[in-house]
Amino acid sequence: NPIDTNADGKVNDFATNENNLTGNAFGYDRSSPTNICTIPVRVKIKPDNAAIQTLFKDKVTVKLDTISNAGFTSNLTWEDAVEGDPSTGNLKYDESLGLWEATAKFNGLPAVPAGSWGRVPKGLRNLLYGKRSAVVTVLNPTGSGNIYVKNESYEVYFGDSLVIGGIKMAETTENFIDHIKTLLMLNTLSTEIYEKMNCSTETFDFADDNKAIDNFLMRLNVISNMKKMDADPKQLDVGYIGDGYDIGGITYKFARAGDTYYYGTGPDYHEGNEWEHNNDYPNYVGIFKKKTGVTSYLAISKIYPFRGECAGAAEICLFQSAIDVYGSDRFNAVHPADFGVGTFLYNNVKKHRSIIWDKSDRNINGGDSTTLVPGDYIYMKNKDDYTENSSGMWAGENCFYYGLDISGKAKFGGLGKGLSDITEEEMRDILEFEYEGEPLNDLDHDGIYDPQDGETYTIIINNGEWDKGDCYDRTVDNPETEIRFTKIGRIKTGE
Repeated sequence: NPIDTNADGKVNDFATNENNLTGNAFGYDRSSPTNICTIPVRVKIKPDNAAIQTLFKDKVTVKLDTISNAGFTSNLTWEDAVEGDPSTGNLKYDESLGLWEATAKFNGLPAVPAGSWGRVPKGLRNLLYGKRSAVVTVLNPTGSGNIYVKNESYEVYFGDSLVIGGIKMAETTENFIDHIKTLLMLNTLSTEIYEKMNCSTETFDFADDNKAIDNFLMRLNVISNMKKMDADPKQLDVGYIGDGYDIGGITYKFARAGDTYYYGTGPDYHEGNEWEHNNDYPNYVGIFKKKTGVTSYLAISKIYPFRGECAGAAEICLFQSAIDVYGSDRFNAVHPADFGVGTFLYNNVKKHRSIIWDKSDRNINGGDSTTLVPGDYIYMKNKDDYTENSSGMWAGENCFYYGLDISGKAKFGGLGKGLSDITEEEMRDILEFEYEGEPLNDLDHDGIYDPQDGETYTIIINNGEWDKGDCYDRTVDNPETEIRFTKIGRIKTGE
């Protein structure tokens, strides 16, 4: 058994030496290039004296189950193996411990798939979860046969960065029964949420199971609600300023929040009951604040239809998702005062999105050093000089991480046709197109709406036919570095 330093019933984690595990649980350390799980087997023989140590030399052995699943089998080696039997460990006496010990190493455990946005080895849960057997045998030191055989169970895990009620959620059978099972039952995507949190280099700390459930549900709702905004027909009526809406038989293409909307001429808005335009900004910009005396819950409930930008849509998605989890009273308690939507200007959005990575000078890649948990906010920035050469609406895309699809590809979603449930490469292609345009092919391309002035352009450049981009006289030389993810925000429930 592992050592219990504090004699409190919990045992030491061999990987970290922290006294925080229940039962025989061992950490799978993926930092090694060969992905090693190291398991020490220790036995106490009483009485412990020189005569006993001599008598039982090479007489205490151990065998372990293989770590394998779905065709994968690791390579088991022992630091000290029985002569002629490399699959069996030979326990040696360690004077410093006063114990007999043999150490097993499982080499070549699975690596993190490229582009998976997390530190989770493929098939981790199916591979590692569950109790395994260690069979310790003491041979008769003076004759044939065995004098002692003990079958001891143990468990292997990877990651313990999810914490609930002060307990690290390493996926031991005890933690699974008491906490993890409830989270995984919420949705099929919950497994990725759990594994990404648990294997992250950050800590996701929740006061109790209910708080963890709230966060999982809000993440699931963020994805669901953004997809509802992109559905055809829309299930949540949120769109860009250029997306038309009908009032009295007239189609308008201007900013709107519920029954507050801009006529398109002059200084005045039609002022509704819940929202008013933030007059610090031009009338055509979709930035709104709720009216005095209106509750935040009622304001969000009455914000549809909304016409603005992708930032406002992302905010509404966050608030609607919080409402779906909280209900009215809790949501109003979290947001008792000023409340607005538009471009992440108002402090209320900070209650539900915490920026944890903001590096506009370099690209975030999908390697295992960067963790994206389903439901996280992420921003893809267009080429830096976009705003210098255009007043268009494609300086970047505010979106959410939807998770890995069945083939292992990371999917994202933001507001707008063609931006739902797409890969990083597809989103980059859209922003590149909006920057520079592309050659038209009348057989398979009917043009894309240009938000600058509400038309699809066909113009002649260099004797060729082109669909106009916002910066059509310029080019994106290296899309992967010039159009890149620059911000990550964690989803919070806000309490």
